[in-house]
Order: sequence, then structure tokens, then C-alpha cells
Amino acid sequence: MKNNNMYGFFRLLPLVIFLSASLVPVRAQVQQYSNVHAYGSIVRHVNADRPTVLIYSQTDVAQGCFILNTSGNVQSFELPARMLVNDFEVDGDGNAWFCGDMAGTPVVGMFGIVDVFSGGDLHYTLCTATTEPVIPYSLTRMEVVRQGTATYVAAVGEGTPNVAVPTGNVAIVVSVQLDMSPPVWLWPYHLSYDKGESVSYTDIVALDNNIVAVGTDRRGYGCYAKVYNKAVNFPGSPRIWDDIITLQHTDMHEGKVLATKVIGDDASIVQYGDKRYSVANTLASFTMAGTVSGAQTLEATNPLPIPSGYSTTDMDLCEIRFSVSDRRSLVLHRGYHSLNASSPTAFAVDSWLLRFPVGTVSADTVWKLYLGVEHSLDTVAGGGVLTSGLDIGYGYLHTYNRVPFGGVCETPVVSAFRTPACTVGNITSVERDFRKTWYDVTFHPTVRPVTIQPDCGQ
Repeated sequence: MKNNNMYGFFRLLPLVIFLSASLVPVRAQVQQYSNVHAYGSIVRHVNADRPTVLIYSQTDVAQGCFILNTSGNVQSFELPARMLVNDFEVDGDGNAWFCGDMAGTPVVGMFGIVDVFSGGDLHYTLCTATTEPVIPYSLTRMEVVRQGTATYVAAVGEGTPNVAVPTGNVAIVVSVQLDMSPPVWLWPYHLSYDKGESVSYTDIVALDNNIVAVGTDRRGYGCYAKVYNKAVNFPGSPRIWDDIITLQHTDMHEGKVLATKVIGDDASIVQYGDKRYSVANTLASFTMAGTVSGAQTLEATNPLPIPSGYSTTDMDLCEIRFSVSDRRSLVLHRGYHSLNASSPTAFAVDSWLLRFPVGTVSADTVWKLYLGVEHSLDTVAGGGVLTSGLDIGYGYLHTYNRVPFGGVCETPVVSAFRTPACTVGNITSVERDFRKTWYDVTFHPTVRPVTIQPDCGQ
């Protein structure tokens, strides 16, 4: 989904000093967060030098919290009631930016990690639009963009057409920027949407020169991309091109589209293949003119036929990240892979990590994370993989801490790869946009300790 930032040690030195106090070493590969239930979760690493992670956990249908874990020293705070987070990222200065909704109104917020876990404040703003052609109700995926001295958020979301001012689509792309001294949202938020083309945008990624939103049609089929020029004034007035790019594969693809940066203006774009029998990863190269100069697809497939009783129920693409050290796009999904090469009936819906190489291979290994239902994935600069999810046994939040690909807490399975043809097309779109003013809301959270216990790989 996102950029692959290398965090400087000196930028995060205050964070390292803060998190070094009273550490309790917990070496287990899988850790369970006692009494923290997880209807959903998101995990992000804070720096590459220490096993420091920030986790969002939705603990109830209308309640969420953030949890900071540094070598077993764990603290948490609850968000305001009815505020739910759908995505968050950590920038190079140790700030966490998040998006989601608050009782059906889109929300964007941020906090300094050191500051808020030392008793500081969290800042958020609501994306209210009641008289516009599109009324947004949630932001679903986001990207933190660093450009010069500016840091801003680009997000995709969902909305409904205003019955008084009908429109042809409800897909939205939002941009926003916050200055912390004093806290003020620098630009009116910019919300863009397509009129006439029904594209549902499900992820957004920042490349060197472009910001790319990806998605499907309103039925959940096909692969589409809208390209924004990453100009200095993107937060207040994004520049886009008139075409929506289509990535057309040999077989119809379905399900939400996720994307992450590989290098430069190359993006790794993942989606389920036809009937979800495979997971397809397309490496697409974008130009400064907003076009695609080349696209190559690899599909991971099961080497055995799908068994009788196969169902796509509960299958989901959760997240994609690029591992610089491994030179692979890593995909977390909940679905099917054969567990036994001699038994075509040995299938179950489980959590899997797929590794798509930069290049062509005939077969590779996928990894079953067998201790829970995994929700989120992040890669650590210099190597390592983090996931968070729901413990199968007790329903508590847990994390896989830096999956080693071969440890005792996951199972390797061979998967076949094929290379279907991928062609690029364009659809002329009509872009619409409007701007609204953000208002800063300050929230002072109460920080509490959290207990954890090892679950696997001690």
C-alpha cells in the first residue's frame, strides 16, 4: 500500500530515549495482548533499530485504541467514542497520521508518538460536506506524503450522492495538510470524485512523481488507476489527468485493489484473479505525464485443483508492502492454498503471506500464519515482517513480531506462478472537486499500561 521510508536514527533519537526506560524483554515471535479484543487491527513499525511497533485495535463496534509496544513495555490509550480508524501511517519524524470515520463522518488525525504517550494531545478534524454533490461518510485507505518540508495526507474513501444534487459516482480522494505550531490545518481539504465513470477507489500510493489511486468498478471487478501529479500544491489543489487508466488482464480480476511503492515511480498492484482462484500482482511503471509505460503481472495459484465445496466467503486481501531487503512485494491475505500436495481436499480459509519477486519465477513459497486471523502487515527497514490480528483461541489482539520465514510459528507451502498478459487502456473521465475548511479538534487521551504474554516462538 505505501511508501517504504527509511527512518533516520537521529530523527527518532528522542523516541528511542523515551522508549528505552523500564523495558521488559519479550522475545516470543508471537505475542498476545491480554484482555485487548480485536475486531480489527493495524500494525506499523516506528523505527528500524528497535522492535518498536504502534498498533491500532478496534476493541468494540464503536471503540478503538492505539497501543505502543517497545520490547514488552506496552501502553495504550482509547480514542474518542465512535471514532474508528481504517488506516494509519508513521512518518519520519515519529508522528502517527490516521483516517477513518466518526459516527459516519470522515475523520483525519495525527499525534506525536512520544508526545501523546507522555501525556500530550491528539489532533483530528472532521470532513463535513452536507450540501455538495458527494457526501463522504468514511476514509478507508491513506498515504503520508513527505515533500520538501511539508507533510500531508492523501486518502481515498466512500460517500453517497446528494439526492438534491445527483452525481454519477461516490468515489472520493481527499488531501489535507497540518501544521503543528500552532496546530492548524493549512489548506481547505480538497475532495475530488469522478462524474460519469463508476470507479470505487480502494487504495492510494505515493510514488516519486505521482500519487496513484487504485480501485475497481462499482461491482468490484476490473483494475483502474487515477494518477495525480505530486506537485508542491497537491494538498490544496491536486493536479490530475483526464484519463482513468485500466489494467486489463487475460482473466477478469475481482475484489479490492491494493498498491505499494516499489522504487521510483514503479508500483506493485495486487488483486484477486477470476473467482479468487489466484492472487495477481502487477508491477506497473508510471510516467511523469501520468501514463503507464509498462505493466507485468505474476499470479500465485494453487498447484492443485480447487476442491469441492470451495467458497470465497471470508476471503480478503488485507495488505501489501514492499520489502527492500527481500526485493519482494509481500501480500497478506485470508484465503486458500493447498496444505498437502497429495491431497486436493486439504484446503481451509487461513491467513497467508505471499512473496512476489521483482522478476519472473515458476514457483515460490507462501507462508501460513496459523495462530490467528491476521488483519495487517508492515515491513521493517533492513528486513523483517510484522503482522497483527485476532488470536484464534481467545479472541485477543496478537502480533507476529518480525516473521523470519522459516520460524516455528508459520508453515511453508509451495505455490505456482504464472504470467498472464496485461494490457493498458484509458477511459476519459470528468473530474469534479470541491473544498471545505478543516477545524482542529484537540483530544487529551488517558494512557494506561497493557500486559502481554508470549504465544509462540519463545
